Amino acid sequence: MKKIMCFVVTMIMAFSLCVPAFALNTPYSVDSESNLLALETFCDRYDVSDSDIQKMVDAYPDGVSQLKMLEQQAEAYDFTAQQVNDYISGMINVDPSVYEGVYGTLSDDGTTFILPNGDTMPNLSYNKNPEPEDEYGITPYAFTSSYKDVTSANDQSGVYWNVVSNTGYNQATAFFKLPTVTATTTAPDRPYMFYSVNTTSSSVCGDYGVVYYPSSRSWYLCANTKVWNSSTNSYDNVWWQSKAPLPNEYYSGAKSLYLHILIDNTTSKDTVTVTVKDGTSFATLATHPVDFSGNPFNASLSNVKIYRSITMAQDLAPNGLLNTSTGTRAVNSIFSQAYIYSPSGYYTWGTSQTSTAERRAPYQRQLNTITVNSYTKWNSENISIMFNQ
Repeated sequence: MKKIMCFVVTMIMAFSLCVPAFALNTPYSVDSESNLLALETFCDRYDVSDSDIQKMVDAYPDGVSQLKMLEQQAEAYDFTAQQVNDYISGMINVDPSVYEGVYGTLSDDGTTFILPNGDTMPNLSYNKNPEPEDEYGITPYAFTSSYKDVTSANDQSGVYWNVVSNTGYNQATAFFKLPTVTATTTAPDRPYMFYSVNTTSSSVCGDYGVVYYPSSRSWYLCANTKVWNSSTNSYDNVWWQSKAPLPNEYYSGAKSLYLHILIDNTTSKDTVTVTVKDGTSFATLATHPVDFSGNPFNASLSNVKIYRSITMAQDLAPNGLLNTSTGTRAVNSIFSQAYIYSPSGYYTWGTSQTSTAERRAPYQRQLNTITVNSYTKWNSENISIMFNQ
């Protein structure tokens, strides 16, 4: 009975919303009987109840997209039926607080976001302009060499480890562990682990992940977005972060977390949703959607790249120069089992999905603050950043 109900409910859902349902690693057509049967197979394979699927769709504006993406994740990671049901349960049985957040106010000089509790976060796009074209190129490229070392004195915002995808992907996932952070409570540094979703022209950019504040010794989910405003010839910036910090039980790599970024295209807007979950139970700890009007991401996502990044940002001193002698250390920031997805498939994030991987800093000597403890091209890395020069 459950099997029949699952099929009927999901078929109605797909037609009533006029969006595609799941596709088992293949493109979907609404009038495709085989794909409707694939939905039934998904429900039956993972013993998912039709009531839970309906609750998930009802609970999320992009619920159908979330379900499609879950099916791909289940295939990619070979989830058990229990894990799939835990994942769905983690989305429908959530405390309303996981959606709550606060916004930063941009300082008068445009260099810093000021949070309601007094914490500050550097504006990483301060005094920057869009590039005419993504510096890594738009043509898909298999990055098979070792990571690069890149310096740019024009960017004093921090030091970075970046893995940059090729274009055409709409989702990325990875397990991750928070580093052990050593910092004074007045330190200007902000350890940061995140995905970026950027257009190749950098007219729309966003960082979505977790950030650490030394003043409160706490980690928060955050979204830092910027949209180029041709009228003011500058970026419109928005900083959002979760109202509550992540629980202490995850700090210093004690427990695994799961980071998910999803790009959803509709006829009126594009949405990027970031979610952080427990790495075992898949309980949702915090989530946030960001809407972009005017569809800046084209339907094929050929103008979009996803970055996976580990960084140390900094509230700069009045001289505007990055200080890598503050003593702040973020040791063993770990991403693992990274996958990247398109509407037609899912892939271990490897060389064929990557346009470049790099250490980046203002000057050559500051590259040495980034220690690459280990990496696997390009689905895993263990990075330590130490400002002890």
